[in-house]
Amino acid sequence: MRQYKVKGEETAYLTVLGETDDELQVEIVRERNGMVIRSSETISRNLFETCIHTSYLTPYEEPAAAYRGLEPALSA
Repeated sequence: MRQYKVKGEETAYLTVLGETDDELQVEIVRERNGMVIRSSETISRNLFETCIHTSYLTPYEEPAAAYRGLEPALSA
């Protein structure tokens, strides 16, 4: 499972849950005003690759300790 930090937001992470040739199913987890917001989205592979190329998304292995608990939920 690939995970990324979202640029410009201290507490936003994206996890790739699945993918096809043209699309990726992702989960985005962010904190705003003390609330954790989770959303599942489908994005095009082209958009995803552009986000990687422009460093809007950067790979991460483990978020900073201050943000533990915001990591995307793992499927059971």
